[in-house]
Amino acid sequence: MKVDSEEKYIEGAKFASLFAGFICAYLTWGGLGTISDEMFLFFPKIFPVTLLVLFILTVSELKKVERFFAGGLSVLALIPAMFYFNNYFHLSFYWHIPLSLIFIFLTGKLSFTETHRRLLTYFSGGYIGVMLVKLIMVTFNLGNLELWINKNLIAGATFFACMLTVILIDRMSLDYSLPIEGLVSLVGITVFYLCDSWTPMISYAGFLLISAGIKYNSKIRRSLENSKVWIVLFSVMFLFIPIITYLFAANDGFGIQLSGRVEIWQELFYSWTSEMGNLLIGAGNGFNAVRSDLPAHSAYLDILWRYGIIGYVIFFGGIVLLMFRHKQRRYSTNQLLCLAAFLVTCIHATMENYLSSFQWIPIIFIFPGLLISQSEKASALEKEIGLLNEVEAYDESALTDSETVDI
Repeated sequence: MKVDSEEKYIEGAKFASLFAGFICAYLTWGGLGTISDEMFLFFPKIFPVTLLVLFILTVSELKKVERFFAGGLSVLALIPAMFYFNNYFHLSFYWHIPLSLIFIFLTGKLSFTETHRRLLTYFSGGYIGVMLVKLIMVTFNLGNLELWINKNLIAGATFFACMLTVILIDRMSLDYSLPIEGLVSLVGITVFYLCDSWTPMISYAGFLLISAGIKYNSKIRRSLENSKVWIVLFSVMFLFIPIITYLFAANDGFGIQLSGRVEIWQELFYSWTSEMGNLLIGAGNGFNAVRSDLPAHSAYLDILWRYGIIGYVIFFGGIVLLMFRHKQRRYSTNQLLCLAAFLVTCIHATMENYLSSFQWIPIIFIFPGLLISQSEKASALEKEIGLLNEVEAYDESALTDSETVDI
């Protein structure tokens, strides 16, 4: 009884450390005046601390190889980050890749009890509601509220919060989950409209369409249950998106300028390919177009620019290895929703810098974390069931042999 109680407190402490970083990340993009301003400055210090606490609380459960992996990343990234005084350190190859990978790994080790999932649901759902109220007040000049940041960033955070809320509500298996999910979606779409941000709206519509196919079409669900389908899908996507983007930019966007992105991408490719060092290990800092002074507006190109081909392979290869390292034969519906959310996020990242921005790590990579958390338990259960079936088959075979001998 005492052991169970201790484990419960440890699980609670692990979730609390994750939840603290998660809240701070959302507050960074909330456009909440002084709060968001302070979070943007201090998040680079807060986030590594939350991960280090999570690692210390989790280390006793890890296997030897896992301890080596997580411990190495902690020594290389988490501890130095807390004493690094440049708030823009996350632009460096040395920080962003290990911090992203260790977040996915440690989040996948959490149990995510019903209480934890409810807390995440209440916060993400509340965030969507607060953003709606804030934007209504700003749009119709109700009070003296002002937006701290670009509306597109508010729409981006709301987009991720909507997907997470829908996934968590689905996991609760409520009788009235569909109306609640519909209300969440309606509020989110209203926020996108008030932000005049169409890319998150289109991406969220894509998520809802895929989710509907998974939940209500048995053929689609069965075809996507196999983990090999997702491994191939993500691998091909991470491999070919930069190539497709290059061809798109090289041909002047085939007449489509995408709000000036084509011109930015042309300049990025020209500068990136001018030196062999940039090609292999990247420039090490963020890209800003000379003519427009705008960032890459594509996470894939931004990562190639900063970290080169080597860093790109380590980053996306590490994500795929972490997500699919457990040998689970069939995914549950909720796991498929997590995969759908991350897939839509990765497609959306072709137009924005989400995957390559430090403050987005907890907001985006919680989807792979939720998937892995369920995969570890499911794969262990599948293995146990497989062993039991083998034992039963062996017993039946032995019984048949004995009957044959008696005859």
